[in-house]
Amino acid sequence: MKNTTEELKPFLETFCSKKLAQISEDLRITEDLGIDGDDAQELMDSYSAHFGVDLSCFEFRDYFFDEGFSPSGLKGFFSSTCQCKSLLVKDLEQGIIEGILRPSS
Repeated sequence: MKNTTEELKPFLETFCSKKLAQISEDLRITEDLGIDGDDAQELMDSYSAHFGVDLSCFEFRDYFFDEGFSPSGLKGFFSSTCQCKSLLVKDLEQGIIEGILRPSS
C-alpha cells in the first residue's frame, strides 16, 4: 500500500504557504491551508489528474467559495448560510486510496 500522506504533502505544499512538516491529515484545505476559489479549483483538478482520483461524487461548491467571495465580510447578513463544509487533508488521502473522493463531512 502506498504512503498517501508522504505523496500528498509535497503536492499540497505547492498550493499553499505551509511547509511540508506543517501539513497533517487533520488540517482543513480552506480554513487551515488557505486554499479557496480559483486556487481550490486548480488544486482539485490537479489532484484528480495527478493521483487518478474520480471527482464525480464531489460537489465543489459545497466545500469552496467562488473567487473573490468572502463570507467573513458578510457575517451577520447571511449568518450561517455562508458556511461551507470542511474538506480535510485526510479526505484527500482517502480519495487516493479509494480512487474516488467522498469527503467525510
